[in-house]
Amino acid sequence: MSEVVVTVLPVGQGAMNLIEVYDECNALVNLSLIDCGTDRTTPARFDKLDTPVRESVEYVAEKMRERFCNQEDVFLDNVLFTHRDSDHWTLFDSLWEALFGQSTIVLGSEGCQLRYGMNIMDDGTEEEFLADLSVSMAKYRRTMCCPEKKGYWSDFHCTLFFLDDREEIKMKYEGGDERYILTITFSMTESGFTLYDNKTNKKIINVALKEGSEGEGAAEGIIIGQQRVVKLSDAYPEDYKQKALFWKDFGNDVALETGMEMLKQLNYFFGDLSFLKYTSDDIIEWLEEHDGVKRVIGSVLVGGSMQADHVNGGRDSGVKEMLRRAELLSGQNVIELARGYSYELGDTFVLSILERLELNTLGRIKIARAKSAGNSAIKKNATSAVSSLESNEIADFPKFIFTGDATIHTFYAMYCSEVFAERKNAVWTAPHHGSWKTINGMLSKDEDLPLFPILLNEFDPHTAIISAGFKNKHGHPNLTFVQWMIDYLKEEEKTGSRHLIYYNSNDESAANWNTGIIDENLFTIFEESESGLTAQMHCFAASSGSYEFSHTQEGIVINSLNAEKAAANSAIKESVKTGKPEFAVPHADLFFRRH
Repeated sequence: MSEVVVTVLPVGQGAMNLIEVYDECNALVNLSLIDCGTDRTTPARFDKLDTPVRESVEYVAEKMRERFCNQEDVFLDNVLFTHRDSDHWTLFDSLWEALFGQSTIVLGSEGCQLRYGMNIMDDGTEEEFLADLSVSMAKYRRTMCCPEKKGYWSDFHCTLFFLDDREEIKMKYEGGDERYILTITFSMTESGFTLYDNKTNKKIINVALKEGSEGEGAAEGIIIGQQRVVKLSDAYPEDYKQKALFWKDFGNDVALETGMEMLKQLNYFFGDLSFLKYTSDDIIEWLEEHDGVKRVIGSVLVGGSMQADHVNGGRDSGVKEMLRRAELLSGQNVIELARGYSYELGDTFVLSILERLELNTLGRIKIARAKSAGNSAIKKNATSAVSSLESNEIADFPKFIFTGDATIHTFYAMYCSEVFAERKNAVWTAPHHGSWKTINGMLSKDEDLPLFPILLNEFDPHTAIISAGFKNKHGHPNLTFVQWMIDYLKEEEKTGSRHLIYYNSNDESAANWNTGIIDENLFTIFEESESGLTAQMHCFAASSGSYEFSHTQEGIVINSLNAEKAAANSAIKESVKTGKPEFAVPHADLFFRRH
């Protein structure tokens, strides 16, 4: 009798759902991950993750080890990203750090058109190399950390990008308290200096260089709310190293004028800037000198709008680079999801794709008072893949539905296609972290009747889990969405254990945070307990010989470390480093992280 366990992990304002399939002998025969991210725009070091997120990653890593022991070379059978938003993928690299620690690694074998490599030097500086020979593209990224400068800049990233004859260099500094992000760009087409404040969501400094016809020019922009034009005493340099020094000096001048201490730390990171001498040929040569790793993932599946794969200027975005690495780990192309397709998870269970709207289809869906299909949030989220975990042996087996960040447009399309007709009474992950703005819409322009509650009665979910962070900047989950779910569950008498639910009572801002006691099967990841705020891990188990499923919750107290787990994880990492791993691995130092 086979069994499936579905775990919704507490990653805050993000998504991470693990599917474990066991055979009659209780051996883990299939491990699939649906989404793998938290509320970050870039991956973080594993040891810097908040306690619930770090322990969530550890939980998945433990299952990956167990899966590998049952089938050589495969840690994950499937990885499915519902869409391309960062909070659904930025933990992907952290899984490998949790497993194997840090070292040198190259993904992709000899003769492969696409190759990725990472090298960590003795001082902790990280180097990344990427080459795609099919389009004459090469990239080098350097990351330095400065723990003793805590409170100012903790990380420094420098990226060299080459595409045919085009060169571009970008330096990015991340504040130690995650408040400030400084970006310095200099390329053949643009040069600039931008300081962004995450707390106020504003650019404090935004200066772009305007070059004159004879090499003379001025730096124009805003510095601390004042419009400025900074005349250059000399011609703007052509050499990249000299350009970097120009912007360092510019930052120091602003620091003296404004007293902004964080800008005084720029000198620490620049060093001799010898890495700016890398060329496209240097990157390719480094990659060719190293062997690649074996396949460790079965399939990589992805939904969402493909427009997110590129940023301004046509460069690959962070998610595109992550998908490149995932592609190399799987040994086959990334699969773009489409409605109607299904993927077997062992002999008994199957993952069916219920919807993945294309942009042209989305544009034809008109819903009264809903955000239009042209809205950027709708483009990103309405194209989420919605999938259902089912049994291919028992028709009325309890189902699990993963909605990603689906919007009212996505649900209306699924209502029209009647895909929920045979998928009632299922366990849901709540769409878009319990957002109201992207789920809002009316039955018609003439009636003040919300559409989503009506669709809930048609879809008939049994349980919903909302994955949202504590006092997150988006205000998820919103009170209106929570109330819709409570009203529906109460009316349908889908009752559960008495518990506290956490929500934001202001739909228009992230201003008012509250808890309320309910008896319905609606759960938030964060709940209040006797020990304070606790992150809840929700587990659902069902067997092929039963139509029932069981639900359990495991709490993780925020800001408390599990010393036993930490010690065990440290011992495993140490055994790998000493060449005596406790379990077989395809490559003793498999690790990659930055993008």
